[in-house]
Amino acid sequence: MLSTSHREILHGYSIVRACLDDTSDHAVPVGVVAWDTPNRWQMWRWLEADEKVRGIDPATRRLMQITRNQIQRWANARKVPYEPAPAEPTSAPFWKAVSEILSTAVRLDPPKAMDPMDEPEAEIESLFEAVVQPSQPQERHVQRIDSAINQALGELTDVILAATRVSIRWYLGAGSERTGNGTRRSVGGRRQPGRGDRSKGGGRFRLALPED
Repeated sequence: MLSTSHREILHGYSIVRACLDDTSDHAVPVGVVAWDTPNRWQMWRWLEADEKVRGIDPATRRLMQITRNQIQRWANARKVPYEPAPAEPTSAPFWKAVSEILSTAVRLDPPKAMDPMDEPEAEIESLFEAVVQPSQPQERHVQRIDSAINQALGELTDVILAATRVSIRWYLGAGSERTGNGTRRSVGGRRQPGRGDRSKGGGRFRLALPED
């Protein structure tokens, strides 16, 4: 079992929160930081411009950016104000010191232990989404699904893409076109009722996969 001592948290994370009310402790998660002392890396993921969280207004976003820039300067200097000794941003003592300074509009939780991350970039993204739960553009979800599939398949991705001819065809029911000799030929396959009927303004997507 891992110790809760901040000095012994070799693989850890902390949650960034924004206070929505000066008269209360009402704060919502807006970011996460994570570090790995043995492998000497630290990463963070903050709420981005195209992501939304209830209660976060432009003024709060400006404070978040100011705070982020300040933490970056401390990380570059490997020194947190009021701390007598330097601290590496890949260590729990650094983030513990930061959490003690940030106590107003934007705050940082004390460090917490976690299992080592095998895929830091993907896993900190998952941690961010689980903790912050932002409203994101649809394109972001599509990119995450694509990335997850590629990560799961690994080297098989290129093999499958090379061996599979996938085409998406938009067709409208019994649509047809006139050929050179005056006859008509179908371009949309057999007539589809309902959404596939041209008169109803509908259509269907067909996924064409290679034959075995």
